[in-house]
Amino acid sequence: NENHDLINKRQTQLDKLYASLKDLSVERRQRLDETLKLYRLHREIDDLEQWISDRELIAGSHELGQDFEHVSMLLDRFAA
Repeated sequence: NENHDLINKRQTQLDKLYASLKDLSVERRQRLDETLKLYRLHREIDDLEQWISDRELIAGSHELGQDFEHVSMLLDRFAA
């Protein structure tokens, strides 16, 4: 039965192609997940650098406040 053999051969080829496609898809997904983690890390680093910069400005300030409320506000800002 030539048709049966031809169909089986084509089915085997399709199965191999589909398996290859699935493997590529898994690899792509892993690379995308790794890239997403990397960009999240970069964002966290940028946020931390900004936070440190803000704290340096506050810590280096010579402003001591003019009254109780002002000093309380400065303390709150420094503690944040």
